[in-house]
Amino acid sequence: MLSLVVPSMAASSQFKSIANGTFTVGRKVSDDDEMLSAVYQTKMIIGCAILEGVGFLNTFTYSSSGQVANAAIAGLLILGVLLHFPTVGRITGWIEQRKHDLSFARK
Repeated sequence: MLSLVVPSMAASSQFKSIANGTFTVGRKVSDDDEMLSAVYQTKMIIGCAILEGVGFLNTFTYSSSGQVANAAIAGLLILGVLLHFPTVGRITGWIEQRKHDLSFARK
């Protein structure tokens, strides 16, 4: 759950920066596609990092306690990371939707 909420909050903040014209990616960028790609990448990295961290914790717990439930949870979290894996269609769809939202946010 946290891996869905926190990345969305970060993306929302970055989206507002794009709409206001204050978003930078190490340098000033004027192309919406490039800015939205950076937002998508950040969103994905944060979400996967949360899942990986909890998965690592469960793997460590399984190795020290032998509880099968921890191994199962770690496996489910790895599956969650795989489900976040970007595809061309998923990225393109997300960027197109955000460009549409951006056109309304800038008015």
